[in-house]
Amino acid sequence: VWKNNLPTRIVNASISVKFSGSAFDRTSVSGDRGFYNSLDNTIVWDKNNVTDFVIIEPGETGKISFTFRPLPLFSSGKGIISKPEVSLSTKVTGEVNVSGGGSNGESATVLNVAKVSTGLQLLGSATYSVGPFKNTGPIPPVADLETTYTVTWNVRNSSNDVTGAVVTTTLPPYVKWFNRIYPEDEDLSYDENTKTVTWRIGTISAGVGYGSLARETSFQVKLVPSLSHVGSSVRIINETAFSGTDTFAGILLKGSKIPLTTRMNNDPGFKPNDDIVVSPE
Repeated sequence: VWKNNLPTRIVNASISVKFSGSAFDRTSVSGDRGFYNSLDNTIVWDKNNVTDFVIIEPGETGKISFTFRPLPLFSSGKGIISKPEVSLSTKVTGEVNVSGGGSNGESATVLNVAKVSTGLQLLGSATYSVGPFKNTGPIPPVADLETTYTVTWNVRNSSNDVTGAVVTTTLPPYVKWFNRIYPEDEDLSYDENTKTVTWRIGTISAGVGYGSLARETSFQVKLVPSLSHVGSSVRIINETAFSGTDTFAGILLKGSKIPLTTRMNNDPGFKPNDDIVVSPE
C-alpha cells in the first residue's frame, strides 16, 4: 500500500522491489502491472504501467501487488537450503515541486525479510510382517480374535532446527496398548485413561532424514475387532497430530496425518483383502 504523506503533489513516482536471498526462486515472480526484470531480480512500477504515478496528490493512496514463491528446501542437485529466506528491498522515488519552479527528487527504501519455515514431515505406517516386533494373530483379522500390529512413526526435517517436537495419537476402543516400544530410549508413553500415545521427540536438528538418519520409533498394539467390523477395514490408530517450534522462522509448526488402518500399504507381505475383517468360523 502506498500513500503520499507530503503536503505537495508527487510526479513521476516509481516503486521497485528487488529480491535476493538463499530461498528466492527467480522464475516465480509475477507483478500486477509491474515489469519484472530477471536480469537484476527487480519489479518496477512507474508512470508507464501505473497511470496513478504520473501525479499523486497529497493524501492520495493506492496499492500494487506481486507474488513469488521460495525455492524447494531440498533438491537432489543442491541439497538442503539452510536457514532459507527471501529479502525484499522496496524503493519509492518521485519528484516534488519546490518554490521557484524547480523540483527535488525524493526517495525512501524499506527492507523486508521473509523467513521460510522448515520442511517438517511425519510419516506413519502400520505393518504385520515387518518391523522390530514379531506380530501374531490372524490375517485377515477375525472378529473377536486378537491380532497384533506394529505402528511406526518416521520424522524428517529439512532446513531449520525444531524444538519441542511432539507427536500424539489415540487408540480406538477395540485396540489395546501392548507396552512394547522400539528403540527403548525414545520418550514414548501411553495414557490409559485417555488412550493417548505421546512421542516427545524434543529437538530435531536440521537435515535429519536427509543428511542423516530420520528419527523413528515403533510401538505394538493389539486389535480385537467386533462382529460389527466384519466386511470392512478398521482403524488401528486414530488421526495423528504433530507440532514443534521452528527456531529460525520463530513459528509453531503444526500438522496431522490421517488414521492408520488394517490396509497396510507399506507392508511387503500385504495382499488384497488382508485388511478386511472376517467372521469367526
